[in-house]
Amino acid sequence: MKYKLIIYDSNGVAKRTICELRKYELIKERFDTMVENNIVFFEKKYINKGKHEEIKYFLYLIKEREPQDEDILVRDRVGRLVKEVFVDPNWVVLNKQEYLIEEKFTCYGYDKKLPLKDIIKLFIMDNNNIKYVYYFLNKVIIEDFQDFNIIVTKNHYDARRLHDTMDNFVKQSNRTGKCIFMNELSNNNRDRIYDEIKIKTKWKPSRLYRNSTRP
Repeated sequence: MKYKLIIYDSNGVAKRTICELRKYELIKERFDTMVENNIVFFEKKYINKGKHEEIKYFLYLIKEREPQDEDILVRDRVGRLVKEVFVDPNWVVLNKQEYLIEEKFTCYGYDKKLPLKDIIKLFIMDNNNIKYVYYFLNKVIIEDFQDFNIIVTKNHYDARRLHDTMDNFVKQSNRTGKCIFMNELSNNNRDRIYDEIKIKTKWKPSRLYRNSTRP
């Protein structure tokens, strides 16, 4: 008998097959371990699909369906018990848990997207200079007296959430004297940073003034 661990999103799209095993005890142990250790620094909450839409991810433990197998019952959004029917009828769901995925961000000057823990290491903890952190549109700026870093998020909500998450991290790590979080930059105070971003990046206005990433 085959068993699988697989991650699907809330749109029913398979994202990743974790493993396929023939012993239930082994794959159940793997499932429980993944659920227990599922901790992220910054949860991925949006995808680009024509427009930005909220998304969730689920870890499934499934097995090849046999004639006697019955679908498990789960609660729907209004609390009713409904059958959890897997997208492939040849498989039956044995267990399902919401699973958090780590978001990654486009950072100017870096070829690959970075998770929050790398952003903190590279931009917050890199030296003892006082940092000023603020956001506007879908961008977060980490600035000191020498230079500034630009982090591009999917939308304005994620920019605020990233700012606040870093603020909480700094408070917990007792570095509040080295990092000042200024919240959202008002429209009246954006001209200077707009000009500096133009010089640094050579971005076109359509990209500079964008409030969300393109699908």
